[in-house]
Amino acid sequence: MKWFLTKLALALSMGALLGVVAFAQQQPPAPPAQTASRCRISGRITSRSVPLPGVSVVVHAGDTVRAATSTDIDGSYAILFSPNASYRLSADFSGFIGASHDVILAAPPCDQTIDFQLALRPRAEGVTGGRTGGGSGGEAAARDGRGAARAREGGQRFQTLNVQPDAAGAAASLELATAAQDTDEATRLLPAGFSLETAQADAIAITGNSAATNVDRSLMNERFQMVNLGQLDPATGQIASGFGPQPFGVTGPGGAPGGPDGLGGPGFPGGRGGGPGGRGGFVLGGRGARGQRPYQGSATYTFGGSMLDSPPYQLRPDVPVTQPQFAQNTFGGTFGGPLKVPRLYSNTNRRTTFQVNYTGSETNNVFDQYATVPTDAERGGDFSSSAIPLVDPATGEPFPRNQIPASRVDPAAATLLPFIPSPNLPGATRNYHVSTTAHSSSEAVSIRLTQNLSRTADQPQNGPVGRGGGFGGGFGGGGRGGGRPFGGPGGGRGTSAVLNAQVQYRRTDAQGLNVFPNLGSDTTNTNISAPITLNVRHGRSIQNLTVNLTRATVETTNAFANAENVAALAGIEYPGSTDPLNWGVPNLSFTGFTGARTAPASLRSENRLTTSYAWIHPAAKHLLRMGGDYRLDRSDATINGNSRGSFTFTGVYASDGTPIPAGSGADFADFLLGLPQQATLQVGGRSQLRQRAIDAYVEDNWQKGPKLTFNLGLRYELARPYVELNHRMANLDVTPGFTAVAPVLPGGVGPYSGAFPTALLNTDANNLAPRLGFAYRARPTTILRGGYGITYNSGSYASIARQLAGQPPFAETETVTGTDSAPLTLAEALLSPAPATTNNWGVDRDYTLGMIQTWNATITNNVTNNWLLQAGYTGIKGTDLDILRAPALGRGAALIPGTQAFIWESSGGRSIMNAATFQVRRRLAGGYSGGMSYTIARAMDNASSLGAGGPVVAQNDRDLGAEWARSSFDRRHQISGNVYVELPWGPNRHWLKNGGTLAALFGEWSAQLTVTLQSGTPLTARVLGAAGDLLRGVNRSLRGNYAGGPISLSDPTVDEFFNVTAFSVPAPGQFGDSSRNVIPGPGARQLNGLFQRDVRLGSARSLTLQINAINLLNTVQWAAVDTNINSPTFGQVLSARPMRTMTLTARFRF
Repeated sequence: MKWFLTKLALALSMGALLGVVAFAQQQPPAPPAQTASRCRISGRITSRSVPLPGVSVVVHAGDTVRAATSTDIDGSYAILFSPNASYRLSADFSGFIGASHDVILAAPPCDQTIDFQLALRPRAEGVTGGRTGGGSGGEAAARDGRGAARAREGGQRFQTLNVQPDAAGAAASLELATAAQDTDEATRLLPAGFSLETAQADAIAITGNSAATNVDRSLMNERFQMVNLGQLDPATGQIASGFGPQPFGVTGPGGAPGGPDGLGGPGFPGGRGGGPGGRGGFVLGGRGARGQRPYQGSATYTFGGSMLDSPPYQLRPDVPVTQPQFAQNTFGGTFGGPLKVPRLYSNTNRRTTFQVNYTGSETNNVFDQYATVPTDAERGGDFSSSAIPLVDPATGEPFPRNQIPASRVDPAAATLLPFIPSPNLPGATRNYHVSTTAHSSSEAVSIRLTQNLSRTADQPQNGPVGRGGGFGGGFGGGGRGGGRPFGGPGGGRGTSAVLNAQVQYRRTDAQGLNVFPNLGSDTTNTNISAPITLNVRHGRSIQNLTVNLTRATVETTNAFANAENVAALAGIEYPGSTDPLNWGVPNLSFTGFTGARTAPASLRSENRLTTSYAWIHPAAKHLLRMGGDYRLDRSDATINGNSRGSFTFTGVYASDGTPIPAGSGADFADFLLGLPQQATLQVGGRSQLRQRAIDAYVEDNWQKGPKLTFNLGLRYELARPYVELNHRMANLDVTPGFTAVAPVLPGGVGPYSGAFPTALLNTDANNLAPRLGFAYRARPTTILRGGYGITYNSGSYASIARQLAGQPPFAETETVTGTDSAPLTLAEALLSPAPATTNNWGVDRDYTLGMIQTWNATITNNVTNNWLLQAGYTGIKGTDLDILRAPALGRGAALIPGTQAFIWESSGGRSIMNAATFQVRRRLAGGYSGGMSYTIARAMDNASSLGAGGPVVAQNDRDLGAEWARSSFDRRHQISGNVYVELPWGPNRHWLKNGGTLAALFGEWSAQLTVTLQSGTPLTARVLGAAGDLLRGVNRSLRGNYAGGPISLSDPTVDEFFNVTAFSVPAPGQFGDSSRNVIPGPGARQLNGLFQRDVRLGSARSLTLQINAINLLNTVQWAAVDTNINSPTFGQVLSARPMRTMTLTARFRF
């Protein structure tokens, strides 16, 4: 009966909280956000102002995981994904309270910066420790069994610096240091070594909801490592004598002898021999010294869907607010312990352990979009409502009554017209609406075996008793100076070796919907990786050798590939035969209507072999690390990104060259007449790209004195440009002034600059990267920190190689532009006579990898034991950044004789960013914690594509200085805050502490609220379909003219977000005088909530209930804004962020 009442109370408790959250009052609309095509989300994750390395950052679409990564040593992360979708970012780290943030990405540019502040879990759930009088060297000794597993990360990602804390702050600092370094490889969802480029959703498939399993895996990994080191008896679950945490108040064994006098910092050898251990050391995983079962696991289920979420916001008031019916289900579990196979392997020495993880999902996500399509009258050729008279290009005479007769409609256009839907809403703009759901599924399986290869269990020995209390409890070791992290002369170890082997399989199937019916696609991502790691500890040194083999495949299909050759049915002719894989609808672009585009069917595979070595050794006051990596990459892909051709219609023919006002419909009239102004094509065979890369590093973590710590490091990277296995690549050899160009093949000799290497690029070998840092305790409560580092963008070689592999003679490329005297036709545009050189892309043979210099300084002051203030400054300078140009002769954009229009990529860009951050935090005490931070930043660059979500070509190739402007990711102001509260009901709390029905209903709940207020990133007023742009082979590079006056409106609306009268189309042949990124984009404000309860079901079982709400107050937030001056929706909001979404999670641990 008691058990039944408990379960009933839990159910009622969850229902009560769900009701409160679900009926939160809807708030009035807030100002807006921005757009994207390939979008980059980046940010920094910290806690108490300290960067957190190894935090798992997962991108969810509903409950489906679309991408994932983990933070670097400075707490930074970055992920690329596809646009026109909404996501949820979650940050999870063992020992900390997770956080999440809602993101919506629409049309480019769409980069965003999202930072997280993670709060430590209460001590009962996380790391516990007593006060210390010395360094935390003993704490490092406690973890050196796990340190080998992190040797590689530690060497390549320079460690967070800490100085010796005073007695009052030692426990809190130790909590953070322990949790920040407790990085489990299971949370690193990407295969080791993969860069940001390969973390794209269409390159590496990531599945599994880590929010439900990260903590469980971390706890299990710690236990397994203790088994391997002989510190835990798996048969009984008890920690072996002399190891593990002691009950609070029990004195642990003494520490190892130290080095010279001085206070040791985290992980550094310190002063004299440690004294008797202090009160009990930190509790492993927060479970204390009680016995552990030999087998442990967890099971998780998360539910979400239409019954919990609010309907999407509708931009048009005449569209009813409806919610498509859908469900989101995510499930998973972990299980592991000592490996025993009956009659085959008894594992009597208990040195072999296993761990199995599984996560699956079946979800549906809302797809709600608007489009602007031609009216029924326009589809029939009736343009009587147009503001300009339409002219028949064949006769030069106006069409009677502005109507195109059926006999003049081009047959190819008539065949393609059904793929552009008729309007389903009244009006001329945003007159087509789709509201449905997109299905996706995923599964992830991971199996890991760990084998202790040592002959006997490796038992640490205690050093002699010294003065002062250390961090005791078996992990003790610090007297005044703290114990040596790897044992001193009296506590040395022999040799031990641990082998970890793992197999990971991930698969994601996602339905990619298009606002136009039948133009969607389906994508399947598959990833298999097999990392094998050998950790060897000999004496005080640790060596780590890792070999990781990863294979990822991405397959995209559509409704037409191998099924229906739509372009051939329309009579469109191509220079060569069409592979059935490339059958489908050609891409149609308009200046005033939504274009018809679909993803091509494709298959791409990525293979990577990585070998890594790391060595760690303490010496006196130094902790030395050195190592290196060797990487071999294979990338095989079909070259068909534009295999069906792209046709751009501007209205230049139907308008007879007169100025075309927005909304005239002339561009669609050109389509009906079958007269595109530009046609492009790029299609080839299959490329086989190969790359090799090496790096080496050395680092010295130097505890110079009791108040000062240095981190000194040097890294060298050598990434060779990709080569094509069969030499099927081509580049352009150019004269210094772009007066002439010539194609050149791998190993060939160019007529202007001589012999080219096989990769067609010279290797950039000058990639030394110093990394310096310091931490100085100026006063007992004040710490100064600073650092400087250099990084290089070696990932840019991959995108360059794919472009060069898609060039003639190994691929068919066309970029043709019609003129008044020689117009193109839809059916035969791609058969136009080609010049001698038809390459559409070239790269400077002396291309240099982009270099980023970062410097920062912070001052942290503990005002009281619970309150902390911090101020910081960060500067980032970029040099040799990518610039895209369209070389031409003069303002008339006359092409180089005998050469087709092409884009030129070089490395002359630069950027600068300065940011100041102010933060106040309250540590967890009395049942609540929280914090607030404010960041003011300013970023400038002349690399138009930087943070723009896709390639953006410089407006004027002869005036690159005019590109210097605000960066696309420049977010001037950002305020974020969070509060964590242990609700005051239940055992050991203020009310209902004696149990009962109400305590069972409302007891032991905690709540975390996070709020974000952001100014918007800037937007650029551009002109689509400009004749000068199309002649140079580009589009959207021309900017508008700025008429002066205010751009922002005091009361923006959906129909006019900014002052559209401030911009106009430049005169023909002229460049726009408006700068890049002058329009303040839509900002964001959002409150998220997480409510959680942990229920103990016995000594080794627990149940966690969670209610997670994104956009808790159901605030309307605008997203994409139309900045195309030619568009009838110029200045209008095109999409909104998702309204409130909620999920319910139950997690059972045993």
